[in-house]
Amino acid sequence: MRGYVRREVTRKNLSAELNDFLKFPRHVIDVQGAQGDDARWLAAQHHDAVLVDLDETALAEAHQHAYPVLEDILHGDTETAIARYGTGTFDLGLSHGALLYSPSPEEEIRQLGSLLGSGGYLSLLTAGIFGKIQRFERSGQSAALTKLLATGKYTNNLDLEAKAYLPQDVAAMLESNGFEVAAWFGVRIHSDTDERPLDDVPTFHRNRILDHEIRSSRDPLLRPSGQMLHFIARKNT
Repeated sequence: MRGYVRREVTRKNLSAELNDFLKFPRHVIDVQGAQGDDARWLAAQHHDAVLVDLDETALAEAHQHAYPVLEDILHGDTETAIARYGTGTFDLGLSHGALLYSPSPEEEIRQLGSLLGSGGYLSLLTAGIFGKIQRFERSGQSAALTKLLATGKYTNNLDLEAKAYLPQDVAAMLESNGFEVAAWFGVRIHSDTDERPLDDVPTFHRNRILDHEIRSSRDPLLRPSGQMLHFIARKNT
């Protein structure tokens, strides 16, 4: 359920915010998009989608999907994508869950922006610090909470060290690198501990959870508490 909520809330809000923009075929790049679930989701809507990732195992899985067809699958990172496709090439860039691992987040955002043409959009999903504080307080993980408050870093569910951000810090990084924030949302506010297999959750109950999460993701008072923060930003130049 945790993964389902993250995926569906992000997609619902992206579709709602960019409804008119996505009515026309767009050139999309999904950077560090793993097996390409989001890239294929957009390709199924008749967009030309490119997948980029450093994980060869994930890319091997992406190659196994015959439909919808991706325009390209590239082994590499943002710099690799710039070298392959050049600058100003794409209308929409996705970076869902990669910035939290980046040692140079400002540079990563700058490079993502260079892939986009003027007026293009970036969908950026990264970790939110308030949600992590609540997680560690709720579970009594005092050492993890102390580390998070001192450094902004934590060990995630994949046992990897990651960086969590304040919403205003994400907005500031975007704005200082040529973006205007169009909207932002909190993702997975109430379902952080719901690790049930998706098939074990009845459809009606699943839909109720998702509806509640979507409403909360847009609530100005609740959205900062998202485990993830989803920013949609437009490139100014």
